[in-house]
Amino acid sequence: MSDDNKNLALSEKELGNQAYKKRDFETALAHYDKAYELDNTNITFLTNKAAVLFEQEKYQDCIKVCEDAIERGRELRCDYKLIARALQRIGNAYAKLDDLDNAIKYYGKSLTEHRTPETLQKLRDTEKLKKEKEKAAYYNPELADKAREEGNTLFKEGKWYTQSQKDEVKKNLVNPFVFL
Repeated sequence: MSDDNKNLALSEKELGNQAYKKRDFETALAHYDKAYELDNTNITFLTNKAAVLFEQEKYQDCIKVCEDAIERGRELRCDYKLIARALQRIGNAYAKLDDLDNAIKYYGKSLTEHRTPETLQKLRDTEKLKKEKEKAAYYNPELADKAREEGNTLFKEGKWYTQSQKDEVKKNLVNPFVFL
């Protein structure tokens, strides 16, 4: 790789960065593609391209470009920070796609490559959001009320709750009435 190509690639990257700041994403993509074409040893061009795709809400494309950047970065033995950035961006894309399990997975991978407070916070926030969603999915007041009514009927007949009914009643912890 000649120094001229590297310098041309860096100037293309700068043009891409300027277009990105102006939110002219198509122009930015063209510059990042040209930069990578001139110098395919710098994965920053790919991670910048992935950032543009992320902003365009093309999350699957963003993930694919980041995976390419990671693969190429490992071949070239690039700095761990660059690989961590690509892994974090994959996590961000999965979070936007509401695939929290994969987001958590990739944030964790990013942290093993290079630990940053930003990635750690994103991991914690995503884990918290996942727990909240699981909790919200578990609680179902309608099922709890139905189980309570069935339990009351059984009690009047001299029978007892089954374990599944007890579990259903637990799905409405907001309303203590179900335990009466």
